[in-house]
Amino acid sequence: MIKVGIVGFGVMGRTHFLAWQAQEGAEVAAVCEANPEVMANATVGGNMDQRSATVDLTGVEVYEDFDKMLAEAGLDAVSITLPTHLHPPFTIKALEAGVHVLCEKPMALNTDACDEMLAATERSGKILMIAQCIRFWPEYAWTKSAIADGRFGKVLSANFDRLSAAPGWSKDSWFADPTKSGGVTLDLHIHDVDYVQYLFGSPQAISASGARFENGMLGHIDSDFGFADNLSVTATASWMMSASYGFCMAFRIALEGASLVFTSGQAPALKVYPAEGEPYHPEMAAGDGYSGEIAHFTALLNGSAEPEITPQQAKESVRMAMEAAAAVG
Repeated sequence: MIKVGIVGFGVMGRTHFLAWQAQEGAEVAAVCEANPEVMANATVGGNMDQRSATVDLTGVEVYEDFDKMLAEAGLDAVSITLPTHLHPPFTIKALEAGVHVLCEKPMALNTDACDEMLAATERSGKILMIAQCIRFWPEYAWTKSAIADGRFGKVLSANFDRLSAAPGWSKDSWFADPTKSGGVTLDLHIHDVDYVQYLFGSPQAISASGARFENGMLGHIDSDFGFADNLSVTATASWMMSASYGFCMAFRIALEGASLVFTSGQAPALKVYPAEGEPYHPEMAAGDGYSGEIAHFTALLNGSAEPEITPQQAKESVRMAMEAAAAVG
């Protein structure tokens, strides 16, 4: 049985908690949260409303001090679900304590910090996985497989959207501080930037435009990724939608033999429009990206899988996102 600790018990901490609870062969042994008010809030919220739930901490040790948790809880692994600027120091401390780490995306706020995490991983001999959940989202995983096996021929164009109002589910509003969250680019856009890399590799060039809030913080970004063979790939992320809009992630991918269209919130959400024949909804695996990433991390710990995402790839996604943000100017 893999003994797991969760570090940070806000929205993502509670999301990881629920996914770990459902994971066969693992148990949540400890939770660390320095803010008692956060612990008092016993529900999960966030973009994906279907994961809203009440958590039950019966039998789980609760700590306010991370060092104490590492020393006392006898953990095999931790989920680090803290604000982004805290990912490097907490990841490094856990690795140095001999604990495997599943760290929330993005890996860090810059590539230098990513390098520090990579060095700590190499020194420790432990596993570090960055939780880029979209690689494990059923519709996105199905699409990756369909492109990789060539069943619909070559990709001609791909467009990805991720749209929401400015996040209002962080009590301390760290999302609004780019020095803590990385802003819309590293917090939201990183999902599709990473998926672009997952599908197509690193682009030859990146250009971008965007819009800013009145305080100057980037709130909307449109990125264009340059690849060979006249492949057109774009991605949009926005925190500028009205509060009543909610959240939507979507993609449209044109291939030689079909068009793939995904829109979250629809059931079924993915539709295939073949060049010949009638449109259809492919059968999807159960679960979501959170349960998928934790199942994969568990398989890595058990030695029964090869990494679907490496820390080096997660660093490259940070680099790509930073290049896009810099291109906005």
